[in-house]
Amino acid sequence: AGANKDLADNRGTTPLHAAVGQGYTGTARMLLEAGANVDLLDRDRKTALHLACSRNNVDAVRDLLAAGASIDLADGHDRKALDLAYSKDYVEVVCLLLATGADEAWIRSNLSDDGNGTVLHWAAEKGRADAVQSLLRAGVDKDLTDCRGRTALHLASDAGDVGVVRCLLEATASMDMADHRGMTALHYAAGRGRKEVASLLLQARVLCPYKVALEYGMV
Repeated sequence: AGANKDLADNRGTTPLHAAVGQGYTGTARMLLEAGANVDLLDRDRKTALHLACSRNNVDAVRDLLAAGASIDLADGHDRKALDLAYSKDYVEVVCLLLATGADEAWIRSNLSDDGNGTVLHWAAEKGRADAVQSLLRAGVDKDLTDCRGRTALHLASDAGDVGVVRCLLEATASMDMADHRGMTALHYAAGRGRKEVASLLLQARVLCPYKVALEYGMV
């Protein structure tokens, strides 16, 4: 019958925990292929996914998610996989978790600005259009503002990130919202010399009325 792949030691550590915790991704993959239980908890109520996220092991996270690992389980300190990755600014891991099926409760808890921006601003600032799309699909307000009155479009325009700007414009993010200094996204792009972004914003200004008219059969 072979060795028990889910047998835990005195600390609740299974072979899968051990492999992921030590960074042996190939061994972890072999255990998953053998049918190891992906959501078992150790003594600290951590799953293998918690360990992979806290160590920024992107390949292990990808394998565990493909094997059906839950992103909703909290560890002994009430931290989910997203908490562990987001708190350490592990961008690729956060994006993978959001793409898997955004945890709406976690997203809601990260939509108020404590001085560091919201999760939507974080995604825009990191230049991750995929994460922005995941958040918008989960119902996040595209025009959410931070404590300085800036939207995600402000930040993406400031950074000159064409992909994120395009994503937000396609979601009909407001181009006219001003921050606490009265500056719009176009101010940010122009002030930084972001010519391509400024061009996108100017084109969107022309195209938006046409898109609305087209949607309502007026053209």
